[in-house]
Amino acid sequence: MEPGPGTDDDLPPGVADAPPPVRLALGPAFTPDPAGDRFRIDGPLGEGGMGVVELVHDRRLGRSVACKRLRPRRPGEDPADHARLERQFRWEAAVTAFLQHPGVAPVYEIGHGPRGEPAFTRQRRDGSDLAALLAGHPTGLAGADLARAVEILRATAGTLAAAHRAGIVHRDLKPEHVLVGDLGEVTVLDWGLAGLAHRDGHPLAALAPPPAVAGSPWWMAPEQAAGAAPDPRQDVFALGALLHACGCGRPPRASAGGPVAADGLDRLPRGLAALAAACLDPEPARRPADARAVAAELARWIDQGLTAAQRPTAWDRMRAMVRRPTPVQSAAVAAIAVGVIAGGAVVVENLRGHLIRQASIAALERRTDLGDPAQVRAALTTLEGFGSEADRFRERLATARDILDRQTATATLARRLADLARAYRVRGPWPEEAGALRTALTDAGIVPGDPAAPARLAAHPLAPALVEALVQLLRAQVVAGDRRDQESVAALIATAADPGLRALGSLLSRSEVGTHDLVFCHCPDADEALRHRHATDLLIGAFGPDPRLEAAARERIAQDPAAFWPRVILARAAMTRNPAEAERHALVALGAEPGSLWPRLVLGYAALARGDGDGAARTAAQVLAANPEHLELAMLHAAGLAMAGATAAAQAAVDAHGSHAGHLRWHMAHRDGHPMERSVDALVAAGIRIGDAPARLTPLVEPR
Repeated sequence: MEPGPGTDDDLPPGVADAPPPVRLALGPAFTPDPAGDRFRIDGPLGEGGMGVVELVHDRRLGRSVACKRLRPRRPGEDPADHARLERQFRWEAAVTAFLQHPGVAPVYEIGHGPRGEPAFTRQRRDGSDLAALLAGHPTGLAGADLARAVEILRATAGTLAAAHRAGIVHRDLKPEHVLVGDLGEVTVLDWGLAGLAHRDGHPLAALAPPPAVAGSPWWMAPEQAAGAAPDPRQDVFALGALLHACGCGRPPRASAGGPVAADGLDRLPRGLAALAAACLDPEPARRPADARAVAAELARWIDQGLTAAQRPTAWDRMRAMVRRPTPVQSAAVAAIAVGVIAGGAVVVENLRGHLIRQASIAALERRTDLGDPAQVRAALTTLEGFGSEADRFRERLATARDILDRQTATATLARRLADLARAYRVRGPWPEEAGALRTALTDAGIVPGDPAAPARLAAHPLAPALVEALVQLLRAQVVAGDRRDQESVAALIATAADPGLRALGSLLSRSEVGTHDLVFCHCPDADEALRHRHATDLLIGAFGPDPRLEAAARERIAQDPAAFWPRVILARAAMTRNPAEAERHALVALGAEPGSLWPRLVLGYAALARGDGDGAARTAAQVLAANPEHLELAMLHAAGLAMAGATAAAQAAVDAHGSHAGHLRWHMAHRDGHPMERSVDALVAAGIRIGDAPARLTPLVEPR
């Protein structure tokens, strides 16, 4: 029977005692069957996070089939979340129907269940899953059990190879999804999290959900957990994980999302251990290219007892030929023997030289760490003195060098993006911010407006950080009134996998600027962004105080009392009504990000409010050197100097920003509660001259 049977308590009301008919109709539109009496539910087969599987009887054809139905929306479940689940369910039905292979249970019909929910019927397949075979062997399989498991994995890899040829990546392969029938037939189940390796021109591209992190933490590849686009090598990693479990009795991760520790592979035969290690390589490019390559390796081990991954020696190959010789192999053995006898000493000497060179190459290969750039380059230099017998290792070294170069470039870009994100936390907006972000994105190949940019972004290993940089760029553009390519930046953010960031990008693209702050919109995009923790933090850092953002900030600090942006926005919101509360929040934020402009502005204004000009000037001066062109910070520093009696220094500071006289006069004429009014009031009260200019609000930092 299907794995994971449910109980009557797990089923929707009425199914256990009086099963209603299942209505199904052909076609992708999920239109219901008006007759409603073709199928009869005979009992549960299983249940998962997305749907229930039941055994139903098809009265028209007189046979039993498996019917999978989308589970009902749970109490309190967000309708949008359930709508996404429904799209995922439709996708599973489409993928399973699309794949035509003996290892995939064929889909018969697609339609609706008894309550109008999406459903589909497929061939009933009985048996037990691979997890059941592994359950009785906590330390791994051996002997006949291991041989049987390898046959199962070979068949599994064959099914995945067919999927890979069709451009589909399973992405959730684990023991529970490999069903073994009583006659040994193998079925790969649950294609609901599958992804397309290439969307362009694929027949299912229009139905495919946007890329997202998907899979089971114990079995998924590292890059898959990081949100990488679907790739056949992710299934290859999962095949290696299953092989690891066969040898060790457990997955290669000790905890969900933990590091891959492919230890214990020595319990497997050498060829299988080498294949498992190759499949589990943390660098995708070093794994076998797809499931077809893995299936070929497993078939070779079954036939000869060795794999190419173990880099068999001539002696290993000779033993394999003797173990199970074909007519061609037998002739080859005979020819070698005749050649040695006929050639005499010359053959022996040539063979001796060849063996010495092979031994040297093998020794170099053993002691070279392919993860160390210096060792890789030194080994390539050493191999310059060898001929074609070193080609295989030379090719591996060249590949390793290229991978290491890419890794270095990726790590450098990651640090650069992190520095730019932190710069805004520390300095606030600065004149070169948009330019620095644009340069970093361009260096990563992400150019807004370039038709190839969305595909590059989706495939980039740093896609999440690049989307954050695009969000930061869009925020800087909107605040500065720079409309050069806002639409292109927003369109690129809209292709991101993270729904929270997509919503934030859409929100920013149509936000208005109030008095120096973006005005928060109470709209669907805002609702969606606030559902996601990471997007909420970025949202709070981008917009001015708002009651709804304050509520979100309080929820965040209830989970993380040191959260930086929630503390900053609560401090800014409390400045007018409760300066002491504002100072408390600002001090916590300063502890999370020492030297940051944002909490120091609050502390400086609090000092002005209590008449402490020295404190205000000193607080502003601590970050002014990092961002001297930030007008609000500069005027706070000048106001503190004026209040402390250093009027000449205050006048000089104001004159240094004479081009912003109209900005200061705007704050003198418009009283909307912005804290910069306090600085202007303190300057006027101390007799500081403000230049004559029309009152005009400008950005606090003029972009370059």
